[in-house]
Amino acid sequence: MNYNFDNRLLDRAFTLSTDNYADGFVKLNGIYYRVAASEKLTWGDEVIIVGVQGNTIRIEKGESKNDII
Repeated sequence: MNYNFDNRLLDRAFTLSTDNYADGFVKLNGIYYRVAASEKLTWGDEVIIVGVQGNTIRIEKGESKNDII
């Protein structure tokens, strides 16, 4: 059975910042991944990883799950 360790990134939510996002690449766990997104992304966007294929991650804008009710 093959297991892709990068699939552990699925559904991971984070905020894009100067520390982890630049020039179409995201740095996660010390590894740079190419970003594929259907929307224009900017620093400060909350995003969720919805797919991983090789060294490319597909991310979508999401909402913070830490909302105060």
